[in-house]
Amino acid sequence: AGKNLIFLTLEGFSHKAIREDLTPTLYKMANEGFVFTNFYNSLWGGSTATGEYANMTGNFYNKASCLKMSGSTYQPFAYGNLFRAAGYTTVAYHAHTYTYYSRNLSHPNFGYDFLAIGNGLENLKDPVSGKTISGGWPRSDYESARITFSEYIDKQPFHAYYMTISGHANYNFGGNNMSRKHRPEVKDLPYSDEVQAYLACQIEVELMVKELIAQLDAAGILENTVFVMQADHYPYALSDAAKAELYGLPQENIYNNFELYKNALIIWSASMKHPIVVDTPCSAIDIMPTVANLFGLPYDSRLIAGTDVLSGVDPLVILNCDGNGTSWNWITKYGVCISSNANKFTLNPNYTVDKDALKSYVNNMIALLKAKRTYSYMVLDNDYYAYVFGKK
Repeated sequence: AGKNLIFLTLEGFSHKAIREDLTPTLYKMANEGFVFTNFYNSLWGGSTATGEYANMTGNFYNKASCLKMSGSTYQPFAYGNLFRAAGYTTVAYHAHTYTYYSRNLSHPNFGYDFLAIGNGLENLKDPVSGKTISGGWPRSDYESARITFSEYIDKQPFHAYYMTISGHANYNFGGNNMSRKHRPEVKDLPYSDEVQAYLACQIEVELMVKELIAQLDAAGILENTVFVMQADHYPYALSDAAKAELYGLPQENIYNNFELYKNALIIWSASMKHPIVVDTPCSAIDIMPTVANLFGLPYDSRLIAGTDVLSGVDPLVILNCDGNGTSWNWITKYGVCISSNANKFTLNPNYTVDKDALKSYVNNMIALLKAKRTYSYMVLDNDYYAYVFGKK
C-alpha cells in the first residue's frame, strides 16, 4: 500500500523468453518476486486489445472492439481510476499509434494521461541525449522508457502503465528492427531463425525494464516501487513449427496443449525479502483484484470476473484456445475441462472424489463459466457498471 506501481502489458511475450543469459533482469524479477507457477494466457479473441483489456480491468471480452467500447462505458475498477482515486499520478504510454485499437478513447477513460505516437510521445526527448523516440517497426520500448520516466519520477505516488510494442510480430531479421538490433546476442543459440528473431526482439523489453530499475534506483525510490508485468497473449504469430520449437512441445495438436498458454506473471519489488511461490491456477482477469488488494485499494469483488489469487478463493481459469470464442476450456486446482471434447474433465491426481460429486462439481463450474462470460460481456454491451453505480 502506498508504493508506486509500474505495470507493463508485454506484447506477444512468452515466459520462454525469460533466460538468465539473455534477459537477466527479467529472470531476477520472475524468480525473486511473486512466482506464479500456474499462470495462463487465454486467447479471448480480438488479439492484443482483449488481452490488454483483461489485464487492466479484471474482466474479459471476445472482440477487439472492447477498448473502443471501454471509452464510452463506466470503468471504476480500471487501474488508472483506482489509483487516481487514491491520490496517485496516473500516466500511460504506448510507442505506437495513439488511435490504434481506439486507445485514445479507452485509456483516458481508464483514468490515465495517455501519450502515444501522434499524441505527443514522439515529441518527448531523452533527458540525457536530447533525442526523441526512433521510427521504424517496431519502435523501441527502451527508448520509450528513457524519454517518459522524467514525466512522472517526481510525482509520487505514481502509477505508470506501458503497453509495449518491441516484441511485436513478424519475427524475422529483415523487417523487424528490434530482432535485427539484437541478432548478435542470439545468433549462436540452437534455434531456427524465426525463434532466434523472436527471442531477439524480447531483449528490448529487458533493456526497458533494466533502464526503469536503474532510474528508480538513482532516484532513491526503487524499493518504494512495484512492477507488474504480463503478456497480452502468447506469441501466436509464430509458425506452428516455431511454437513447438520454442515451447518444446509436439507440433501435432499443439493448440489443445494447455502448456502453450502458460506464461509468466511478474509481481516484484526490490523491497521483497524472499520469493513467494503461488501454485494456484490463475489468468489475466485475476491480476486486477490481486494487485488492488495488495495495494489496499477498494473495489467490489462481486463485480469483477477475476479473483484475488492470494485470497484463498480458488480462481477459475477460463482458457479459450482458438481465439474465436468456440473453445472455452477451464482449469482449477482440481483439474482440467476440455469443452471441445464433450466437456471431458481430468481430475488432478492429488485429489479423489466419488462419481456423483465430481459430476456435480463439473456442472457447477460449467455454469459458473457461462455466467462469467455473460456478466463480463454485459459490462461493455450494456454499460452495466453505470447502472450499478447510478450513472444511468
